[in-house]
Amino acid sequence: MTESTTRLPEPWDSWVLEMLGSALPGESFADCGNCAMCTGRQGLPAQLYFDSTTRCCTYRPRLSNFMAGMLLLSEDPDSEFGRNSLAERIDMGEAGLLGVMTGPAYQAIYGQARDVAFGRASSLRCPHQADDANCGIHKFRPPVCFTWYCKYERAAVGQALWRGVYETLSLAEHAVSLWCLEKMGIHARRGIAALGELNPSFSAARLDHRRDEPGERETWGGWYGREAEFYAQCARHAAGLEWNEVLGIGGQELALRAEHARDLARRHEDSSLPRALRAGEFQVTNTREGKAWLVAYNAYDPLEVDPDLVTFIARCDGRDLESIIAGHLASGGRRPDRILLRTLLDMGILEPDQ
Repeated sequence: MTESTTRLPEPWDSWVLEMLGSALPGESFADCGNCAMCTGRQGLPAQLYFDSTTRCCTYRPRLSNFMAGMLLLSEDPDSEFGRNSLAERIDMGEAGLLGVMTGPAYQAIYGQARDVAFGRASSLRCPHQADDANCGIHKFRPPVCFTWYCKYERAAVGQALWRGVYETLSLAEHAVSLWCLEKMGIHARRGIAALGELNPSFSAARLDHRRDEPGERETWGGWYGREAEFYAQCARHAAGLEWNEVLGIGGQELALRAEHARDLARRHEDSSLPRALRAGEFQVTNTREGKAWLVAYNAYDPLEVDPDLVTFIARCDGRDLESIIAGHLASGGRRPDRILLRTLLDMGILEPDQ
């Protein structure tokens, strides 16, 4: 991995260190303080630029019961806005036994509009983003937030690693949330009903962003009106869980996900060049002033290259690397350096020929 590393919120950081045996890589290409999606970067279509206020905070995240509780128990002054916005979501009827959920109206709109509106539509803005555009729940943000980047230092290789970590931690989050219900003495019937909160149905109350008192009383029982206290108690149960305990809670599926994440981390550490290369799938999205922009794994991360390199890529037909380079040089082309070749491989523009 790269020398720089990324620190995650707790308990996720400790769990990842135990799971992978090392910290996750730093991702310097995606800097929230100087958003690369708001700078008018050449080669990026204008419709993909993000709004400078919302940036990528155009998503309403779920907060698990134990992480919501950790936020509510925190006395960190930087999280005051997050505590208040969480309380507002509870008052709007988004509180469920498994955590603070996203309503069906938002899910429907986001599902239909995210390709054109993500990063740009203020109506999709996260309720925990403060007026100064900072994250009010930054120290308690969920895996869906801290594992997403617009660009990766190792391109598709990095994206695969972070996606694998996301899938693993999301499964762990769900397992621990259910475990907290057991610790809280929630009856199995109510626990099964809580699973329906993940895909809530429409109702007049949900559409009006208000509490549905009869339905919520049935869901919460004696905890109705004490949701914040419930979440805080879940946090106390989950506090101090070590990764091996989480694995015991999550079972075989979580263990398989964790092993897959470790495989992806090992791949991320490998920067060797294969013996033979072939061209992968990519698009040339723009050509201007003697430059071309190639897009492969991610529309947000085009690669600016000289046309000579496009010619070199076209020569990659499964032969060994040195033969391809020799043929390219013989035709008057330039030798691509090792870093550039590794970048093309990381992006999927080139692929190893097995």
